[in-house]
Amino acid sequence: MNRTIYAAAHPLKNTARILFLLLVFIASFFHLRALPKYESSLPPTAYDGESRLRSMLLENSVRKILERRAWLSNEHSEGIFFQQLKSNELWYMFSPTLPCFWTLEKDPSSAVVRDGGKWLCGLHEVHKIRSIGGRRYGIGESHYDSPCIVYSMGSANEFSFERRVRTVAPGCEIHTFDPTVMESGKGKDAYDSYHGDYGFGGQDSQVGPFPIKSIATIMKELNHTHVDYLKIDVEGFEWNFFLTVDWKYTKVGQILIEVHPWNEEGKSNAVWQPTAGYVDSTFAKLEEAGYHLISLEPVTKTNIGQVELVFMNIKWQPSGNW
Repeated sequence: MNRTIYAAAHPLKNTARILFLLLVFIASFFHLRALPKYESSLPPTAYDGESRLRSMLLENSVRKILERRAWLSNEHSEGIFFQQLKSNELWYMFSPTLPCFWTLEKDPSSAVVRDGGKWLCGLHEVHKIRSIGGRRYGIGESHYDSPCIVYSMGSANEFSFERRVRTVAPGCEIHTFDPTVMESGKGKDAYDSYHGDYGFGGQDSQVGPFPIKSIATIMKELNHTHVDYLKIDVEGFEWNFFLTVDWKYTKVGQILIEVHPWNEEGKSNAVWQPTAGYVDSTFAKLEEAGYHLISLEPVTKTNIGQVELVFMNIKWQPSGNW
C-alpha cells in the first residue's frame, strides 16, 4: 500500500505512535536528569572543548556504572540471577567505563607474547611533561623533580613490566616487592629497589612465614605521598587487598591488577569463588573513591575467569599535579 495512503487511513495509529515517542523522550529526559552529576576533578585545559569532552566522558562512565549496579541490584527482576554468576560468566557484566585520556600502550602485544604486557595509560606523557631537557634519567641517574612512583607487587623474577616503565619513563622511581622469591639480580637494570623481606597487602599482618605491610605503611616508610602506577599480581590474594585498602585515602594513579576466580588459597578448586555480586560490591568501593575501570581482558584460555584489570583515578594527571 502507498505510504501516504496508509498514513491517511490510519490516523489513530500515527497519533498513538507520536504520543508514545513523546512519552519515551520525556521519561528519558527526567531519567537522565535524575542521575547524579559527577563533577570532574580534572583541571581545565587550554582548550575548553577538550575539558568539556573529559567531563562528558566521566559522566558517561558514571551512567555505565549505575546501569551495571541496576542490573545487579535486588530490585531488578533478574538481579538475583546475575548476582550469582561466577568465573568465566561474570565478567561480561563489567565492561570498562572510561577511556584513557592519553597514550594507551601495551608492550609486548599479545601478538608477540601470549598474554602480553600490562596496559599503561599516559606513561609517555609522564616523561614528556616531567623530564627536563639535557638531564640524564635512569638507574644511578636522576629521577623526575615531580616524582613518578611505581610499585610492582609480585614479580617471580620476571621484570618486563619494570623494564617497560624504565624504557618509556626512565625518571620514574620503581620499587619491586616479592617475599616469595629471593632477589636474583635479574632485574637490577629495571628497578630502583627490591623488597624481598615483606609482602604487600591491604593491612599489616602475617601470612604464613611472610610479614605483610599495608600500602599505607610502605608509602610512609618510603616517604611517598602518592603512587602513579601500582601493579599487583599476587595469585588470589588480590580480593583481600581490594577490600582492606582505604582507597579514599590512598593516592594511587592507576591500579594494574590480575584477578583470579578463586580465593587467597590460590587454588582454582577452592570452595569460595567470587560472584558477580561480590565483584560489584568490590568495584563499588573503588568507584566511590574515584577509580574507574579503563581496561579488562583475558589472561589465558586455561581459565577464562582470570583477567587483567586497569583502574584509573579520575584525578590522576601525567604532569603530577593531582
